Amino acid sequence: METVHTPYGPVTVARMPGHGNCLFAALAHQMHGLPPRSSELAAAAAHLRARVVSHIRRHLSRYEMQITESAYELAPRYSSNPLPSIIQAYLADLEKPGFWPGAECVLAASAVLDTGVTVFSDDSTAHVIQADPLRPP
Repeated sequence: METVHTPYGPVTVARMPGHGNCLFAALAHQMHGLPPRSSELAAAAAHLRARVVSHIRRHLSRYEMQITESAYELAPRYSSNPLPSIIQAYLADLEKPGFWPGAECVLAASAVLDTGVTVFSDDSTAHVIQADPLRPP
């Protein structure tokens, strides 16, 4: 783990293996302090994925644009279908372990966890995501 200085103060960054569950594992690790690569972390990540997808389904209008963009990035898998079918197919895939989430999941996780989310990339950039931009982090 390494310490990174952000506008919000120093944070400890734990690297997660990129395997499609990494977003949910990283969030579960930060929220619950579970050890990386543990079975407890895998279970918490799976539970968080289910909560995030359920939240997206309940508030679909908030995430429709991001879902559409994510689905079209995976074209031609989805692009030949009408938009409502694309969204439902993408959400069905998103429920599956190992399916790589898009920006909609980062935003929805911020809402589900009621906290800002900062995503650190390998190139040392940080992307701060917050469910409600009017609320301070």
